[in-house]
Amino acid sequence: PTGEVKTALKTGSVDGYDQSLLYSIAGSWHQHIKHLTLSAHIYQPAVIAFNKAWFDGLPTDLQKVLIDEGEEQIRDARARHPGLVVDRAALDRFTADSFDGTTAVLLAADDAADLRPTLGALDALPEATVTDASRGPNGYRFTVDAPGATLVVVPVNWGTGWSATADGHDLHVLRGNYEQLVLVVPAGTSRVDLHFRSPGFVAGAAVSGASVAVAVLVPVGRRRRRRRATGEPQPSEG
Repeated sequence: PTGEVKTALKTGSVDGYDQSLLYSIAGSWHQHIKHLTLSAHIYQPAVIAFNKAWFDGLPTDLQKVLIDEGEEQIRDARARHPGLVVDRAALDRFTADSFDGTTAVLLAADDAADLRPTLGALDALPEATVTDASRGPNGYRFTVDAPGATLVVVPVNWGTGWSATADGHDLHVLRGNYEQLVLVVPAGTSRVDLHFRSPGFVAGAAVSGASVAVAVLVPVGRRRRRRRATGEPQPSEG
């Protein structure tokens, strides 16, 4: 439970947690950790909302202040996350009551253009059936049965660390519905493995590997220099 995290960290009952910087600082969780990884595996959007009757009752100048401030927040979010581009018409369609996220997906124009040579008309894709879904420590597994190549929307937050395979073959992973994963799956029945690997973890592993290599190579180099200095015979090459 959220209310017990700080105590669990303080007493050592848990070793770590996955949460945003804002939440970590607000809950003072950061005071009881020694290491922090910025994995960038999730984007947390926020909504500015208020009662319409209350808003309509405000003077026009105050309404303008709220609208201008909200638009400024949107511009700031776009600057911080250049991959998140919001088109008003697309957003209206996505938030309409008629939009069914189980049978439709909203894609970026560039992604849609890239998919057409492979999938053809995107508004006539066959529906796939997903069964036998299970969750692991770093991803998900499920079976997909599709009468033809199509798209499958996974209700998981988009991130650059996600990869997927179908029966061992790499699948194309892209963003849909603003912040969900979309997979391009082949026709037939296939077992899909969806795996997340933090980009920060990959970089950290490379640094750790370099450190180990230095720790191993330095003593060997020193030993060779001492042998040369004392006149000990050196092994010949070849």
